[in-house]
Amino acid sequence: MQTARESICCREVENSRHKCDEIASDKVSCVTEHEEFQTACRARFILRLSLVHMHDVHPGDLREPLSNRVLRLAGYRNFTYWVHKRIGRRVRRVIPACVIASIRSTYPEESGVYVGFKEGSESEVEEAWLPH
Repeated sequence: MQTARESICCREVENSRHKCDEIASDKVSCVTEHEEFQTACRARFILRLSLVHMHDVHPGDLREPLSNRVLRLAGYRNFTYWVHKRIGRRVRRVIPACVIASIRSTYPEESGVYVGFKEGSESEVEEAWLPH
């Protein structure tokens, strides 16, 4: 990751650690191994549904095929909601490096250049969700 702030392990985030530990019979060492993570944060169909919901909430043009950038953003948003049960324009949380790496490997940026975590104003956060 680009900064020390972004270089956190999912086990360092309390809510993420609880997700790993909630499967009592088969604890996982990384949140990316959790079955719900695979479904909620990497499955194209679920990410598309999330984007359709966002499209209904925020007017914009949701064009097919969806870009990997848009799918990554949906994966990050789904992860934040799945783990923290809360998302919003001013609710910004650093996502663990393992989660970022997993989502990026599924939906890579062709150029190989990624933005990373940014503190954002309300308008920047909203603009990030509009497909380009």
